[in-house]
Amino acid sequence: MTVSRVVNGSASVRPATRRRVERAMRDLAYIPNRAARSLVVNKLGVLALVIPDISNPFFPLLARGAEAAARAAGYTVILGNTDEEFDKEDAYLRAVCALRVDGVLLAPSGHRSRESLDLLAHQHIPVVLIDRDVDGVPRDVVRGESRRSARILTEHLIQHGHRRIGLITGPADISTARERERGFRDALHDHDLEVPPGFARRAPYTREGGHRAGCDLLSSPDRPTAVVTANNFLGFGLIDAARELGIGVPEDLAIVTFDDVEIVTDAPFFTCAAQPAEAMGRTAVERLIARLGGDESPMRETVLHTQVLIRRSCGCDGAPPLPL
Repeated sequence: MTVSRVVNGSASVRPATRRRVERAMRDLAYIPNRAARSLVVNKLGVLALVIPDISNPFFPLLARGAEAAARAAGYTVILGNTDEEFDKEDAYLRAVCALRVDGVLLAPSGHRSRESLDLLAHQHIPVVLIDRDVDGVPRDVVRGESRRSARILTEHLIQHGHRRIGLITGPADISTARERERGFRDALHDHDLEVPPGFARRAPYTREGGHRAGCDLLSSPDRPTAVVTANNFLGFGLIDAARELGIGVPEDLAIVTFDDVEIVTDAPFFTCAAQPAEAMGRTAVERLIARLGGDESPMRETVLHTQVLIRRSCGCDGAPPLPL
C-alpha cells in the first residue's frame, strides 16, 4: 500500500519512507504501469501534440516549448506528424483517443479538422489549437500575429519603393495562409495599391511549393520586384527559383517571410516575422493543463507578440527590428 501511495504521488507518505521506496524502485528498475494507474486515478499523465510538418524547424521549436511546460507539470508529451494530410491527422487522433490521453494540442491540417475536433469532443478529451485555428469552431487557440505581421512586412517593402509586390501563401484551407494574405492585401489597400493579375499565388507550405510558385511568378517579363512569402520554406523555394532564373536576391528581387528558425539564422539573411514558437508551445500546454484542472471559463484566443526582424533579403542590412 505504501508503494502504491508513493507511485501515485500521495502527500500522506513520510519523506524518509518515500526516499526508501524510490531508491528500491530504482535498484529494481521498477517502472509503474501508467495504463493500469490511469484506471484508478482517471489520469494517464500524457498529452498528445499533433503537428503538420516536423521537417519545418518552426514546429520542433514549438514542440520543445510544449514538452518543457508539460514536463514541469508532470506530463509526458507524445508527438504525431501529419505531413499536412487530414487522413494522417485523423489516424493519430483516433490512436490517442484509444490510449485515453489527457489532452491534445493540435495544429490543424485544414477545414476537415472540424471532424477531428468533433471526435475529441465526443471522447471528452480537451484540446487546444496551436498556431492555426478552424473557422466556425469555438476552441482555445494559441497563435501568432499572422495578419498584422504580414501587413508590416508588406508595408516595409512599400516604404522602400516597391509597387509591384507579389505573394506566395499556403493552401486556402489553412488559417495562417488566409490571414497572411489578408495582411498583405490590407497593406496594399492602405497605400492605394492593387495586386496585379497573377501576383498572388498559393502553394503547399514546402520548399518545393515555393519553388514551383516562384518559377511561375518570376517568369513573366512584368514580374514583381518584391515578394512576401507566408513561411520560411516558401521563401527558400522562391530563392531557388530566382537563382535558376538568374535573378539576384536582394539585388533584383526583395523577399520577406515568416519564422526566424535555424535554417534562417545560420546565415542571417531573411527579413522575417519571428513568431515565438517555444512560447506558443508553452502557452498552449498551460492553457490545456488549466482545462484539465477544471477551468470552465469561455473558450479564448491567445495571440502572442511577433517581432519583425530586418535583414538583407529585403535589401536592408541589419537594421533594428520593426516595432509591431
